[in-house]
Amino acid sequence: MNGKGKKLVLTAALMMGLAVPATLMGQTAAEERGQALFNDPKAFGGQVSCNSCHPGGQGLERSGTKTRFRIMGERQNSLAEAINFCIINANKGEAIAEDSREMQDMIAYIKSLAAPAPAYGPPPPVPGPGYGVPPRPRAPGYDMPPAPPGPGYGVPPRPRTPGYDMPPPPPGPGYGR
Repeated sequence: MNGKGKKLVLTAALMMGLAVPATLMGQTAAEERGQALFNDPKAFGGQVSCNSCHPGGQGLERSGTKTRFRIMGERQNSLAEAINFCIINANKGEAIAEDSREMQDMIAYIKSLAAPAPAYGPPPPVPGPGYGVPPRPRAPGYDMPPAPPGPGYGVPPRPRTPGYDMPPPPPGPGYGR
């Protein structure tokens, strides 16, 4: 194959790669539709898009796992209620039914914003200082229950000094005054 042929094949392969549907890249059809609604300022009869306040879904990463929300001082008990609250108050649009396809698409998109969980457990320990060393003895009060109150629990009492940790003697005979 000559130089022009290779360029043509590479260009075609690049264009095919750019034309891969999002479903092959891990995004479902519901997530795609939800993203389109999220970015559309005219969705739900509103004036601004969800993306205006949450560019790229920023700040919504944990919303897909929450069950209660507090937005603008108001409490919502589901993700669907939170979405409708934002549509009405921020977007100035009309609420959508919680069982509608649009709501399910919005929920699917917001849930897709969560960071993916790691595919494996924690990394194995790295050998180095302290590797294989037995744990330190436990200290009372730090990671053990406190010692019971009472005298003679391993520490002798501190001598008491008048004026420092004792009250002054009462005035009267026999005290040298």
